[in-house]
Amino acid sequence: MAERRAVVLLSGGLDSTTSAAIARSQGFSLNERMANLATKAGVEGKRLTIHAPLITLTKADIIRAGLALGVDYSLTTSCYDPASDGAACGACDACLLRLKGFRESGARDPIAYRSNGPASS
Repeated sequence: MAERRAVVLLSGGLDSTTSAAIARSQGFSLNERMANLATKAGVEGKRLTIHAPLITLTKADIIRAGLALGVDYSLTTSCYDPASDGAACGACDACLLRLKGFRESGARDPIAYRSNGPASS
């Protein structure tokens, strides 16, 4: 899809806790190289760049930066399995990483969690 829309910059919000190989700096570098060799745009000299500005930051670092920029974290969620009312499960990997990030940042997580999940920090 990016190629069809002539996108030459892809940006990812992955951070240092992301475990997928593609999320590591080396993975981005290899995928960027592959895209420049294997896409029409790359072959035609329209260099594709993959940018991951958060890759070296922890969740706590990202939360602190967001708070400094005025991010309203009550409007965000990370949950893979939210309840029908939108409450986060508090048990999936994404929720656990989010809760840990808020705890380590010293900030309170403002979103609702299911009553059977952990209390928000």
